[in-house]
Amino acid sequence: MISRIHRQLGTAGFVIAIVVLVAALGGGAYAASGVFSAKEKQEIRNISMRQAQKLAKRLAQSGPQGPAGPQGLPGGQGPGGSPGAAGERGPQGVKGDRGFRGESVFVVPLAEDNGTGHCEEGGAKFTNETGEAFACNGEDGEGGGGGGGYPETLPAGRTETGLWEVQGESGIIFGEAAAVTTISFPLPLAAPPTETVLVASEPSEEEKLKCPGGPQEPKAAPGVLCLYVLYPAESPVALLGGAPLTIGATLYFAKTTEAFGSWAVTAAAA
Repeated sequence: MISRIHRQLGTAGFVIAIVVLVAALGGGAYAASGVFSAKEKQEIRNISMRQAQKLAKRLAQSGPQGPAGPQGLPGGQGPGGSPGAAGERGPQGVKGDRGFRGESVFVVPLAEDNGTGHCEEGGAKFTNETGEAFACNGEDGEGGGGGGGYPETLPAGRTETGLWEVQGESGIIFGEAAAVTTISFPLPLAAPPTETVLVASEPSEEEKLKCPGGPQEPKAAPGVLCLYVLYPAESPVALLGGAPLTIGATLYFAKTTEAFGSWAVTAAAA
């Protein structure tokens, strides 16, 4: 019974209740001793109760404040709030300026001596809504034939070079005694070479004048087709004859000759 009252009132309340009870009981016991009349006994009880209550109240008010209790655990996260209302739509951006409309251009070719007073050497006329313009042909460049284009023949004094090869009996045989090979000129000559020279491993002075180069850097005097030997380096190669043309040459060697080398030809002046 006492422990139940203690749990309900707490320590401080329990102490105050005991004090009140003792005071009340003390006053009641004193009043019951037979010294006082019944009225006086009742008054004594009332005074005792009032004084006990005052004492209890004073004890409750004047007691020191107890230490703060420990902080409680944080509460759980509350539910998320509802989404806010959508914001107002921003103003529309300023529209850019419209671009200029393009103009069509018409091209009219102009032939030489067209009689218009524009580009009599040939060219083109360009017209649109705002006017007209002309682009005339320029002068022919130097060094090329056919009005500055690709030359039809090798210009005089220019040299072209290449390689030759003869395969003996494994190649083309002319008759019963000669192995034949041919070479082609990248650019035709205006006139065929007048002489074909096979340069020996130790050329003579005359050969050096006609063919001043070597196997790795073939050269030729104007109007001469020069043949240089790269293989075989030691064995002599015999040229039986040559038939040069404006587009190339046919060369005749001994039937068993197997060799290859370089060649050079220089266009003669017209």
